[in-house]
Amino acid sequence: MAVDSTKILAAPAEVLADFYDRTEFCAEPARVRSAMDAVRRHGGFHPREWAEQTESVRQVIPCVVVRNGARLLCVRRARKGREDLRLRYTLLFGGHVDADDSNGSRERVLHRCAERELREELGLNSTVSPDPVGVVVDLATPSSRRHFGVVFECRITGSVVNVRRGCDNSEFTHSRRDNDYRLEAAGAFARRKFDPWSELLLASPYARQHFGALPSTFAAQLPLELTAG
Repeated sequence: MAVDSTKILAAPAEVLADFYDRTEFCAEPARVRSAMDAVRRHGGFHPREWAEQTESVRQVIPCVVVRNGARLLCVRRARKGREDLRLRYTLLFGGHVDADDSNGSRERVLHRCAERELREELGLNSTVSPDPVGVVVDLATPSSRRHFGVVFECRITGSVVNVRRGCDNSEFTHSRRDNDYRLEAAGAFARRKFDPWSELLLASPYARQHFGALPSTFAAQLPLELTAG
């Protein structure tokens, strides 16, 4: 992943330490609120190049699940970028919080970033602000450990998202042409390889509750007490 001198929002590692004891997607409301409060109180803007190299901060990444009921927007990533992301499918659309997102109430800085990313990457101008539904942490690699995902949910009324050329969607395949992405049921994802955060989302109790029947490859990762019945 290319880095530059742009300043991005990051929080001190110690204020998010409680979330780094394991790899998981967590949708427990109290923990989600705690994480967002910690970011708002202690987060600051730092050069991205520095944040990519240090263990002292966690880069905060608001990202959004786009859904209509149990149907989800799923897009394949491009060949470039981190090895664990290349050509993987994703359910999460977002990116770093930049200085423009900080204009206005500090309480809504993460919401503003999520809304901006929806506009820039997908051309979506939601009339309803995305709702925070979870946080996600992946401990697999040094790079993944330096990022902290705050997951939002955007509910739309249509069944197709029309992504047009000119959107800042170069991270996805076929970004140089118009694309119409039909929202899909999670049961259709059985043979797809997802990026790590999307895999964690699909393997979570939250996904089973809200997205209906999951492919066995994801349902098998749920705790046994949640797969019964």
